[in-house]
Amino acid sequence: MTYLKHAGLIEAPARGRYRLTARGRSALAESGGSITLEYLARFPEYRAFIGGSSSRRRERAPAQAVPDAPAVDRRTPQDVLAEAVERLDEDLRGELLDEIMRRPPDFFERLVVDLLLRMGYGGALDDAGRVVGKAGDEGIDGIIQEDKLGFSRIYIQAKRWAP
Repeated sequence: MTYLKHAGLIEAPARGRYRLTARGRSALAESGGSITLEYLARFPEYRAFIGGSSSRRRERAPAQAVPDAPAVDRRTPQDVLAEAVERLDEDLRGELLDEIMRRPPDFFERLVVDLLLRMGYGGALDDAGRVVGKAGDEGIDGIIQEDKLGFSRIYIQAKRWAP
């Protein structure tokens, strides 16, 4: 309703009441009953409302001062949201990697063992995983017990790599 009002196709004589203007009737007939954002971009008042600042939106700009119609974004709200989530995920991945690389090597070794335990390695055993050795000793860095008797073990060597 806001866009239609700013395009001059409807008017609001009272709160919650709208009336089709003469321009609105002719636009409805011309468009075949389908008024899209692209169609609204034909009207200078609508372009001024979309393209201007909030203070400029309050005043009607003359037609000659209005720039060409803005590009119409054809993405759905779901597409916009998915792109925003992807950008946030990328930022979070970068921040996590930076934080991990700032920490000492023994932190990274503990992180790898904890991650494997959370992924289900070691089953339901208490203290199924432990960090062994020291950072930089070129030996194994962790062991995960897969069974209570200790016959099945996973030996881990964790290496940090900087791209």
